[in-house]
Amino acid sequence: MSEQLPPLGLPVESEFSVSTAWRDMYHQLKVIARRRLGRYQIGATLSATALVHEAFLKITAGEGRRFRNQGHFLAVSSLAMRQIMIEYLRQKSALKRGVPAVTFDDFAGNGFVPAFDPLALDDLLVQLQHEDALMVHIVVARIYGGFAFEEIAAAMALNRRTVHRKWTKAKVLILNRFGVAGSDAETGSV
Repeated sequence: MSEQLPPLGLPVESEFSVSTAWRDMYHQLKVIARRRLGRYQIGATLSATALVHEAFLKITAGEGRRFRNQGHFLAVSSLAMRQIMIEYLRQKSALKRGVPAVTFDDFAGNGFVPAFDPLALDDLLVQLQHEDALMVHIVVARIYGGFAFEEIAAAMALNRRTVHRKWTKAKVLILNRFGVAGSDAETGSV
């Protein structure tokens, strides 16, 4: 999939260039990449460093790209890493005929953590993008970036309650789509 990296419509605090963002945020990006690769069980064949560098190349494909703030840079970087991991899994799946399921602690409830096919989850997010792009940005930041509600709210200049409400809606849609038994999907609690 080669979807464009969209701007998030964040307020301009202090624009900075890719090189400045890269220098200031490199370590944090590697931490995020390590977490995501561990979750997808592909860390043995795709390193955190390689993922971060691939994301950098994807981000810098557009000349003169500038970011509104650090949150905007991290959000765009998370989206780029998601796209790279999904493409990697698609290629790996084509070779092996199977993708390992991935679990997200955010969906845990009553001691149960459902496992999702990451490619099916990505397909769902692509579909939801047309219905509620903001919700998908929040899901990507939460699942793929590992950001807390407060961090997402600050980065997207939203109220924390709005972020939580969109996240709850997304959780319900995802759990219903994957037919997770034992969840109280109608109320948003798991």
